[in-house]
Amino acid sequence: MNREILNFFDDAGIRFVRILWCDNANIIRGKAVHRRTLSDYLQHGVGISAAQQAIPVMYDAPVPGSGLSPVGEVRLVPDWDTLIPLPYAPGHARVMGDMVKEGSPWHLCPRNFLKAMVADAESEGLQVIASFENEFYLLRPTPDSVVPADETVFASTLAMDLHQVVIDEMVEALVEQGILVEQYHPESGPGQQEISVLYTNALAAADQQIAFRETIRAIALQHNLKASFLPKIFADKAGSGCHLHLSLWHDGQNLVPNLEAQGELSELARRFIAGILHHLPALMALTTPSTNSYRRIRPHHWSGAFCCWGMDNREAALRVPSNP
Repeated sequence: MNREILNFFDDAGIRFVRILWCDNANIIRGKAVHRRTLSDYLQHGVGISAAQQAIPVMYDAPVPGSGLSPVGEVRLVPDWDTLIPLPYAPGHARVMGDMVKEGSPWHLCPRNFLKAMVADAESEGLQVIASFENEFYLLRPTPDSVVPADETVFASTLAMDLHQVVIDEMVEALVEQGILVEQYHPESGPGQQEISVLYTNALAAADQQIAFRETIRAIALQHNLKASFLPKIFADKAGSGCHLHLSLWHDGQNLVPNLEAQGELSELARRFIAGILHHLPALMALTTPSTNSYRRIRPHHWSGAFCCWGMDNREAALRVPSNP
């Protein structure tokens, strides 16, 4: 296995591999290892401070009371099944990292936690299928700030024409990494875009979400643009959300719809929704991890501000889209 990985690097001309993780503040971080020294890191990865999982977005120090401090280290071990060359960064590849402490999966690693939850679902005979639907702004840097890359409105074909080249490059780079794009349209805010990708298993969907954000930002930079996923950049313009699509499957069958009553949900789906609603206040520590997140969530702003569910209800925190 080790020889195969090294041969892959040599054949693809890879100089650096970026070992990535996403922290609890939703910041994508990474450490890069050069091909010359890669053999020393194949099995045990690189070291990072355990305090990294308690670093907020506002400053570079662990949150008081988190139980984590600058004392202590974990290993960021590559999952080589996720190794992909980066089409936007020739000579670089990326791989997702799992946090390991004293030879065992660390309980504060989000990826390890997701694996455990997927295993719990599988023990009940359920496969969790997921996909992400991202909104982001394309911005032009100015000497003092940034401004939207256009002044168009929702689904504007003019915006499609204005940004065809950069959007095409983004989509092509995603596809080259195995991320299949399903739809694209300009969103409500000026310069705002939305790209949705095809569903897959929950772990792969989470990995793809990290790769998606990395790709969008990198391609934008190559066009002298800044891509921002910040929930609320402009007080008087639309915020950017990240919609998570979830469904439960068994043996290739979607268990969400009620097969005996068209247009209705199964009992399992209703219980699934009820469980999410019950835990939604706590889940907001993950889904809305910053003060800026709460600036976006307001009633009558298409942001799911109400703790409820509904069919095709864009004001509900949980929306069930109707079938064609």
